[in-house]
Amino acid sequence: LEVPQLVLEGSHYSRGLLHGSTLKTLIHRNIGAWKSYLEQRHNIPATSFITDFLDNTGYLKAAETYSPQLLEEIRGIADGSEVDFDTVFAFQLLPEEWVFHANSEDQDDGHCSVVGIKLSESRTILSQNMDINRFYDGGQAVLRIKEADGVEICALTIAGFLGLCGGNNYGVGQCCNTLSQICTSPTGLPATFLGR
Repeated sequence: LEVPQLVLEGSHYSRGLLHGSTLKTLIHRNIGAWKSYLEQRHNIPATSFITDFLDNTGYLKAAETYSPQLLEEIRGIADGSEVDFDTVFAFQLLPEEWVFHANSEDQDDGHCSVVGIKLSESRTILSQNMDINRFYDGGQAVLRIKEADGVEICALTIAGFLGLCGGNNYGVGQCCNTLSQICTSPTGLPATFLGR
């Protein structure tokens, strides 16, 4: 499996536009599979679920307040891939969707694991397995993000998504595990935005 790699720099919108246009085929594949999953899981059309999900949570407002630059990147992904903004935004909310409308029968404790090993005072190894839905296999990408202030981020993602996990040139690594056993907030900043 050859995983596409993108170098993203410049404005957040231009980064998203390049992401969306370059990975358009993979984004349509990933979002199509995700919509089929939503329809099966929630037993309603995916467009109805997305509307209900966004109308009954405050995630968009939180992102507008705390991370407007990433919303611009999502607008770029939407425009570049020719997928509507609401769908691309909702696609960023994978962990939040897992607990939305959840009940005890379809809720589990998650599966992702993280291991960190301190080898020396200056060297640490960080690893994570990403137990996301199998239908994303083959839809992955690597984003190499170059910030104007010199920070460079290398992030594993699925095409159309801001980033799942990664690290930067200052030695900071980021992993994400869904902790479904703790209380969540339908008005907080989504996990994907915190990670980036």
